[in-house]
Amino acid sequence: SNGGVYSTATTASLTITGATYSMNGYKYKATATNSCGTSTASTVATLTVTYCSNTSSTNSATYISNFTTTGAQVNINNSSVFTSPGYADYTATVSGQQVQSGTVNFTITFVSGTVGAAIYGDWNMNGIFESSEKVFVTSGYTGTGVTTVTGSFTVPSGATVGTTRIRVVIDYNIGIPTDPCNLSSGRGEMEDYAFVVTAPTPKTVGTIAGVQQTGTMVLNSTNNNILRVDIPATGNLGTLTLTAIKFTSTNTNDADFLGATLWTGTSSAPSAQIASVAFSGGAMNFTGLSVDVAGDATTYLWLRYNVASNATGGDVGDAKINVGDIIISATSGAANPGTQPTPTSLDP
Repeated sequence: SNGGVYSTATTASLTITGATYSMNGYKYKATATNSCGTSTASTVATLTVTYCSNTSSTNSATYISNFTTTGAQVNINNSSVFTSPGYADYTATVSGQQVQSGTVNFTITFVSGTVGAAIYGDWNMNGIFESSEKVFVTSGYTGTGVTTVTGSFTVPSGATVGTTRIRVVIDYNIGIPTDPCNLSSGRGEMEDYAFVVTAPTPKTVGTIAGVQQTGTMVLNSTNNNILRVDIPATGNLGTLTLTAIKFTSTNTNDADFLGATLWTGTSSAPSAQIASVAFSGGAMNFTGLSVDVAGDATTYLWLRYNVASNATGGDVGDAKINVGDIIISATSGAANPGTQPTPTSLDP
């Protein structure tokens, strides 16, 4: 049991059952009670819950020299040398982080080829790397001269939120490692890393901004930057898709321009054209779009003008976005962005 009362006892023992790693460091005290009262508490006994670790490898010819992840909320990049007896615990110094159901790309770099590799996570935080918690394993050992294993794994949707650990295993000449606690070959290495599992949060559009672009346009020129539209979003659950955006002309004369193009890009420059339209009724209406609005990031759109060869010198080219003229759809749990832009038009 995890506690109790012992009647008419002169000694007592306590067995902790079902201890999970989250209970590591729990403290226990005992008191004795009789007709005279209750004694002072005993000294503290501290519960220590440890993970299994390899103890059989003393051969330093094969070991993990680097473990790197990409695509996570927080990535790992750890270079190392062999740690005897084939086990290294980096949980106190190196940590990764990813959301439930999120993907993590990785590269295991090792010294000496012909190894199999596996990655486990203690996703239920019970202090055990169970076979069902293995998220990657090779189908055979690597060829001679190969020094990397690359792949990806997915954090289980039911993984417990909080800080746990993952274990990276390489085993010499064992194509499909099956034991997270022992190296079957007696040659290889295991490395543990702290890993934070986060709960998904709905993707949510923030305050959209328009950034005026300035400069001189010349006759018969193309791709003149007019307006940059910044669409920030937070969260990682669901999908936000920009399907339409309408710019209202504030040009001196629309006839000065042959048309407008819409580009995606960065905060500093456009990079890819996604649509083009002609001026119609004093507006540029881009429809049928499918622009992914990424979570925890800002999506940048660029409005650009093409100038006619007979444009009037000194005329101004400019645009604004009225309330409700940006259409963004939300699916799969993303938050409905409602009317955009809001609460006022974008007219920088």
